[in-house]
Amino acid sequence: MKKIILTSFVLISLVALTACSLADNTSSGTINSKKEEANQNITNNSSGQPKVDKNTPKQAQVKKFYPDPLISSEQASSTTKSDIAQDDLMPENLQIKLYLVDKYKPGTCYGMPGPVPDEAISGMIKRNQSLAKFVKDKYKLKSDLEIYLKIKQIFGIQLEPASGGKYQYNFIDGQCCTLKSYNGLIENIGGKISDSVINQETKNNPC
Repeated sequence: MKKIILTSFVLISLVALTACSLADNTSSGTINSKKEEANQNITNNSSGQPKVDKNTPKQAQVKKFYPDPLISSEQASSTTKSDIAQDDLMPENLQIKLYLVDKYKPGTCYGMPGPVPDEAISGMIKRNQSLAKFVKDKYKLKSDLEIYLKIKQIFGIQLEPASGGKYQYNFIDGQCCTLKSYNGLIENIGGKISDSVINQETKNNPC
C-alpha cells in the first residue's frame, strides 16, 4: 500500500515539473521573439533615418525664403547718375531761369556800387545750401561772393505761368547806374528753351 502511494506521489511530481518546464520554455520563446523583432528593426534603420509610422500624418515642409542681395547705396547712386540726365533732376522753372541768366547775364547792382557784407553772403549760402552747391559745381565758381551773386541773379527772375505751357518772365538787369527791365514769354519744349522779349525799358539811375 505504501509503495502505491509513493509511486503515485512520484508520478504527480514528474507531471508538475514537466508542466513548469513547458511554461518556462514558452515564456522564453516569446521574449526571444520580441528581442529578434527589435533587432530586426534596428538593422532595417541602420542608415540613421527614423522609422516612419504609416498611420502618422506627414509633417508639412517649411520652405525658407532667401531674398536677393540688396543693392548697395553706392551701386544705386552710380546707377542713378549714369541713367538719369542732370537736366531731368532740375525743376523746369530753374532750367528756364538758368537759361535767362546765361543769355542776358543780368547784373545785381541797383544803385551806388559798394562792398557786399560778409553776413549777407554767408546768410544767402546757408539759406540755399543745395542751390549754392549746384551753381558752384555748374559754373565752377571759386568764391562765396561769386556763389552769392549767381543766386541773386536766379532769384531776380520772376516767372508766371501763361497759356500754351509758356511762362511770362520779367527781371531787371542792374548795372548800377543803368537799369534795364525785360518782360517776355518763354517756353520749354522737349528740353529746348526759347524766349521772346515783349517789352524792354532802360532807366538811368543817379550814381
